[in-house]
Amino acid sequence: MKKILLSAALLGSIATLNVAQAAVGWNLVSSNKCVSGACNSYGSSITYKGSDGTLVDTSAFVNTGSNYGGSLTQAEIRRLGGYGIIAKSPGESTSSPYHAIGNGKYDGSGKEYKKSNIDPGNFESILFDFGENNEVSLDTICLTWIGFDSDISVAAYQGNANPMVLNGSSYGSLLSSGWSDVAQLSNVQTGWANRATFNSSGIKSRYWLIGAYNPALDSASNGWSTGNDFFKLEYVGGDVFDCTPGTPGCGGGGDNGSVPVPGTLLLTSLGLLMGSYARRRKLKA
Repeated sequence: MKKILLSAALLGSIATLNVAQAAVGWNLVSSNKCVSGACNSYGSSITYKGSDGTLVDTSAFVNTGSNYGGSLTQAEIRRLGGYGIIAKSPGESTSSPYHAIGNGKYDGSGKEYKKSNIDPGNFESILFDFGENNEVSLDTICLTWIGFDSDISVAAYQGNANPMVLNGSSYGSLLSSGWSDVAQLSNVQTGWANRATFNSSGIKSRYWLIGAYNPALDSASNGWSTGNDFFKLEYVGGDVFDCTPGTPGCGGGGDNGSVPVPGTLLLTSLGLLMGSYARRRKLKA
């Protein structure tokens, strides 16, 4: 009886290890965390290092047509001093509020920019690629600056293509070609105290897309206004999971290919040992 009680106690203590890996944060403002790319000027991509050393490649995309129509093409991206990630579409002004991630189109007037002068047209998004060995369950976003409004669309790739390619796709086709609407965040404010949290279901993916509110990515059809959302991205956070390169899980999302956390492995091993022990006692009896 003592042996059985001891095994039960051991099982309970090991079960506490069966939890997700510790949350990881990517500080998009810090120059020390900006490993390479457009850390100080506009460029095609930026690589950041997370709090656990996990690297993420970031790049910007924008549509070529009116509203959210047209094909997707790569925009410029930059770490702007103490503000974090911003995007710049082709021909777009670098004046406020356009030096941000937005869904408004530069009108070329050269006048003071007011809400009434902003027309929908450039829907900008930031692609986060955590690499073929990783799946991430993003759940936190923090902003440093907003202009007018700050509604945000968040999507995760759940398809099997590895690597996934955005160039030449369209926003309108994403939800039917492997992408999932994870969150539509309304009026996110600046600062850590006002950080947005989401993804309570724990969706995991190698690829994440974060941008100004985009009706094409809004499966619930909230119908929020567009043309007036502008923000600068300070921080993203979530849990990191290992996965096997080349598997559907590493190409997109879901649990396929995910490596069990240590607690799961220990529980499995303990179960096999206890089963073997029980069979030996039965044979001796």
